[in-house]
This record gives sequence, C-alpha cells and structure tokens, in this order.
Amino acid sequence: MDTVNDESTLFWPCTLIPSPWPNTNKIDSLLQILESELDTRCKSCDPMGFFVSQGVLTPKSWDVVRKWCSTLRSALSQQATERVLQWLPTIAEEKKEKINVVILDFVDEMSSRGIISLNSLR
Repeated sequence: MDTVNDESTLFWPCTLIPSPWPNTNKIDSLLQILESELDTRCKSCDPMGFFVSQGVLTPKSWDVVRKWCSTLRSALSQQATERVLQWLPTIAEEKKEKINVVILDFVDEMSSRGIISLNSLR
C-alpha cells in the first residue's frame, strides 16, 4: 500500500516511476541495458507513469584501485555521459517519447543543452 499516494493526489506511487539501476562499469553494457529497459517499458507503458533512464556507471573496487591517481568523473562518468548523449538521439521516436527523466553523473552546461535540445526533435 502506498500511504503517501493514498493520502494525497500530489504524488505518484513508486511503481509509476521505474528507475532500474544498470549496475555496470562498462559503457557498452550500460547502453545495452538502457536499450533493453526501454524496450521492456515500452511494451507495458502506463500513460500515467514516468520513465527514468539511469545513464550512470557503477565503479567496481578494481576501478577505484586502478585509477587511484584519477577521479571517477574523468575515469568513468564523463565518458558515460558523452556516450549516453550520443545514444539518446538514435532512439526510435515511439521509444523516445516514453523517456521522461535521464539521470547522468556530473552534468555540465553542454550536456544539459544536449538533453534539452532533444525535446525540439520531437
């Protein structure tokens, strides 16, 4: 039972805001997971729901040890953000319409502009 939603119509239950965690440290795997999750969501789309795509990598212990003189931002996040931003415009229109939220690590002004510009492509 979703107590908050039962008491107020201002909030959506968490079942209407799926946000699956990719749990990978590899960019190619991340993109495959995002595509797969999008396919799954589009088959059972609830028009009242949000669709969240988490374009984030999850560092493993080895990533931290191996890149100890670097930052996770430069080692993983910036590359993942670039690839996700390249992937988003390639999504089929009927799938693209289903994405409401894109989560990225370390978003800057350029990546924000890139995501916002996708709205004008519809």
